[in-house]
Amino acid sequence: MTGQIIFTGTSSAMAEPKRFHSSFIINHNDYFLLVDAGDGISKAVLESGIHIGMLNGVLITHRHADHWSGLPSLLTQLNLIRRTVPFTIFAHESDLELLKDYLHSSYLFDERMNFIMEYISFTAGSTFSPDEGLLVSAFANSHLEKYRRYDTSGKAGFFSGSFLFSCCGVKVYYTGDIGSEEDLYLTDEQPDIYITECSHVSEAAIRGLAKKYESATIVMTHYSVDQGFSLVSLADKNPVSSITLAFEGMRIDLKTLAESEKGKNSYV
Repeated sequence: MTGQIIFTGTSSAMAEPKRFHSSFIINHNDYFLLVDAGDGISKAVLESGIHIGMLNGVLITHRHADHWSGLPSLLTQLNLIRRTVPFTIFAHESDLELLKDYLHSSYLFDERMNFIMEYISFTAGSTFSPDEGLLVSAFANSHLEKYRRYDTSGKAGFFSGSFLFSCCGVKVYYTGDIGSEEDLYLTDEQPDIYITECSHVSEAAIRGLAKKYESATIVMTHYSVDQGFSLVSLADKNPVSSITLAFEGMRIDLKTLAESEKGKNSYV
């Protein structure tokens, strides 16, 4: 059994040289699930040491551009390498048709693709299984609620997701982008790894997470380069509570984490 988290991007929505928008890959027994696909995702995956042809699917947490605008380019790359096995796109039920329209408007017609694009929808509160032994539970957070008043057409979906991944005996919780710090506590589960975005989260809230989830490793991502300096300091000042700052290419070995006390020596 193998399991890894591979951080392909850790930046906020602000474009930065030599960094990529927030995304990561969960590798479960060589099933590679990409979480989010913002601008430049194809290059981000390659930079992390993963060939894009190894990806089996992508999970879209919400439709802000830094989380899904690179999807047409990624699918184009898969077509260019003559992929023949299916590729699965996981999206909230309110986003599915909009996502299909987005790909259609990028000329990614099903008939001209070398591979089958499979679409699987989920709802808030549901649990689905991209691969046998890999479970994903979806939670709705309030990140997009502030935009509802602008949608005069009533056509836009406003789901923004947080997710609990169960893999290799390890529970990994990812906040996704959130609307308030109350969104940090949507699950009753005790995660082994808690991945939090930092663009909408205060340092005090991160310290609160470390206190609540004492046995978990808190991993900070989705941060600007300016934030990075203070977040490194935050991690350095909390050696006991296992707060760490993610970086492009960082890997967490889930199997080692499951077998070791509090995940010691689990980083690659």
